[in-house]
Amino acid sequence: MDNSNQKIGKLITWSTIYRVLICYFLFISNPVLLSAQFQGLNPYVYNSPISIQVPAPRHHIPLNGSFQAPRKLYWYVNPLLENQSTRAISLLSQALDEMLSYTTDHGITFIQTSNPKKAQLIINGPPSLPDPNQAQLPTIEQQYYSLEIQKQKITIYLGGTAAAFHLYSNIQQWIYYYTDIAPYLFPDQTTYPLNCASIKDYPNSRYRGMHLDIVRHFFRQEHISQYLEMMALYKFNVLHLHLTDDQGWRIEIPSLPKLQTTAAYRTGSQVGPYKNQEFDTLKYGGFLTRNNIRFLVKKASELGIIIIPEIEMPGHAMAALAAYPHLSCNGGLLSHQLTPANNAIQKPNHPPTSGSKTLAKTDTLLSFEVAKGWGVFDDVFCAGNEETFKFLETVLADVIGLFPNSPYIHIGGDECPKTH
Repeated sequence: MDNSNQKIGKLITWSTIYRVLICYFLFISNPVLLSAQFQGLNPYVYNSPISIQVPAPRHHIPLNGSFQAPRKLYWYVNPLLENQSTRAISLLSQALDEMLSYTTDHGITFIQTSNPKKAQLIINGPPSLPDPNQAQLPTIEQQYYSLEIQKQKITIYLGGTAAAFHLYSNIQQWIYYYTDIAPYLFPDQTTYPLNCASIKDYPNSRYRGMHLDIVRHFFRQEHISQYLEMMALYKFNVLHLHLTDDQGWRIEIPSLPKLQTTAAYRTGSQVGPYKNQEFDTLKYGGFLTRNNIRFLVKKASELGIIIIPEIEMPGHAMAALAAYPHLSCNGGLLSHQLTPANNAIQKPNHPPTSGSKTLAKTDTLLSFEVAKGWGVFDDVFCAGNEETFKFLETVLADVIGLFPNSPYIHIGGDECPKTH
């Protein structure tokens, strides 16, 4: 027994040693493998943070020299711009502080000043700005910024709050260059210069949107929050959030509790190719609470993003009808079948045939259920039912209140069969 244990111990010991050695030679002793994502990057091309910016600035003119940050860096911001864009200016100044720390081997103390002539970092803005409480998409002019980097001074012009967010997103990408890419391309350096340049940037379109359907596949607050951060990084400014459909209802409406208890969950989901029409039997769903929505709207606003909610109508309403069937044209799902005439649930549509005097064709009403599969369904909100309008007015009043920054509320309107 002792010899056997000793052999096992030796085997385990040598096995561990081999694994450690393999890891060492593959990874620790070979930094190229650790930085495989940077292989092929030409240091002559990627010699400044602006070289990795996505999307690239509209105008970029390289200049001679690099910015020399002093130990005490005085910075000035236009008071009107700061008052209306407090959050954006705060984020931008913090990002600039961090970014400049990689350009010098001495510490930098940021000191705000009210005297622009004393400042080495100047942030200017237009003489007037739009009402921040009015829900609207920023104009192209309000999204324009310029950045002049000189040896002793950095001068920034921001067309509005949106421009501050866009420049902040660019600086975030620049920081990534200084922390991850520059150390790989220039391993002998500990600091990396901020090259002088003249940059002017603005988007082609006011509306640069992304869409997220959280009905068929539910995403929670934390996932949508990450989605917003990725949008901001690449300067998308509108999130079209798809909240209701046949397969689920994803927003809390307290006065209509069955939207949370019934419409938000389905008893299975379609799996595999659509043509196979196969379904699992797993309960699936969830919804965003009002607090979730408020958090996301605030988070989006702090990143310069507007969330446009979508409430589908009059079609794509199976989830809502499962909760409130009286809003449909029939009050339930019609099922055609042959039944004994005297046991018919409803009056027969047709008299018994001569060959079968005891049978009649009848319509049976079945309960609606939240759709498991994809596609278009015949049952929709009934336009001839006054209760439908009361329901939709209640829903829209809540939604409008929860999304005060959005100039639009999307109401679907597509794929509405007229079968019933």
